[in-house]
Amino acid sequence: MGMETFDPAMANIKDHPAFEPFEVTRYLLLSEAIEKGWVEAQEPVLHAKINDSSLVLLTRQMTYHHVAQGMIGEKPWMVSF
Repeated sequence: MGMETFDPAMANIKDHPAFEPFEVTRYLLLSEAIEKGWVEAQEPVLHAKINDSSLVLLTRQMTYHHVAQGMIGEKPWMVSF
């Protein structure tokens, strides 16, 4: 293998993140979202356990944002995908 060099022209350097974080400000029970028809019962989700709380994020939202963050009570949280 030859010497590898860093080509700055190939770097993706931005003043802002490549993905807009999903700022979660409202919470809803998954069963209620399904009942209202906002979420299909078989829709893929990501589940995170934060202290004694369960957080479910829709995979379709996370494939766009890649990062979700918010507060549960006074505790900040962040999930990446």
